[in-house]
Amino acid sequence: EIKLRIRGYLAADFSLYIEDLQGKRVPFESRQIQTIDGWVSEIYIKGVPNGIYFIHFDSPTEAQVLKVFKYN
Repeated sequence: EIKLRIRGYLAADFSLYIEDLQGKRVPFESRQIQTIDGWVSEIYIKGVPNGIYFIHFDSPTEAQVLKVFKYN
């Protein structure tokens, strides 16, 4: 489980996706929880091997990439 806090955006104004090291998109489940000052996005990655993955955050005004390590 990964939790991201996102501030300053409406839920319709941003998107998230995950890629592996080869640039292949990784399926995931997520749940957006609205907070007083933004959103918490709970991300669940199941059925993929341990390794390095990239979470992409895209909005009309910016794009960011987070590197995460999956391990059991």
